Amino acid sequence: FPKSGSYLVGGRNLKSEDISEMVELAQSITEERRQKLNSLKASTEFMELEEMRLKLDQLNTILSMPVYGSFKGYWDYTEAKKVEVLSGAKDVLNEVSEGLMKDEYMKHPNFRDMLHGLVNADLKAVGIFADLKFTPFMSEYDEMGAFVTQLELNGLSNEMQQQADEFLTANHSAEYKGMVQQKLEEYAALLPGEPAFDVLFKDALGGEKPLSEFAGQLTYVDLWATWCGPCIAELPAFEQLKEDYKDKPINFVPVSIDTDLEAWQKYLETHDLPKDHEYVINRLDLSDYKVITIPRYLLIDSEFKIISVFAPVPSDPETRRLLDKYLTETTE
Repeated sequence: FPKSGSYLVGGRNLKSEDISEMVELAQSITEERRQKLNSLKASTEFMELEEMRLKLDQLNTILSMPVYGSFKGYWDYTEAKKVEVLSGAKDVLNEVSEGLMKDEYMKHPNFRDMLHGLVNADLKAVGIFADLKFTPFMSEYDEMGAFVTQLELNGLSNEMQQQADEFLTANHSAEYKGMVQQKLEEYAALLPGEPAFDVLFKDALGGEKPLSEFAGQLTYVDLWATWCGPCIAELPAFEQLKEDYKDKPINFVPVSIDTDLEAWQKYLETHDLPKDHEYVINRLDLSDYKVITIPRYLLIDSEFKIISVFAPVPSDPETRRLLDKYLTETTE
């Protein structure tokens, strides 16, 4: 998960709708870390890259406020609302981002991760990052990165394969073509009909259970976390599915990727969820499933083969259609 850091701590440091408070927090923590950095005896290259990373973390903290504010219920998240909120920090965003667009920074994963956000057209329209532009090298990376992002979010569909074929036949660098080809090979292992990868869960009582133990029935896995607003929004629909299909041969498996296990346990207790049927896993152990973002849903057939590891959310009518389809095939 090579994303730039944020001082929001999953939204816990967001205390009000006032963006000036977030600007002050980001500035304070950045200065504290800058002092520690300047006390080091390190190479010029290291110091420059770390200074760049500090600026990115500061920017990311501010830029992330609109979406986390929606999780807190301050507002409904839209692109227009994002621009409105961030306009209050325009001067700081422009000051901190000045001089960032350097090709040599492309070697740093934090910079690559935030690159597209630094040339956002909606923000430019109100004077935020107006002077930041892609270099030719960055433009080529952005095209490749856009493809990889869609692949990470939606998996390898026929449409994505077509886009990949077009990229690989176009006039791009061998390095970027190699990266796309590698991604295609990785995601091919997640296509429908491929064997599911076994992973080990822990339930809220401390017991262990491998995913393969659910084989023999259709299995719908919900990957979520207590800090994930969209995940929480889908939990009622997930619970309704469990109730509606309780007499059918299907496993509904909620799996949290929380690292704060105390917060997870507290959530289960508050919502009266059965601890012997609620699971947790270190998200790094889900690497075979390419879990970059959550919520994510896995649908695995009774023979422990993949139906979809990018299955629709519980509230989507397509989910019930899929479940009914495969339940019918299983009983025929």
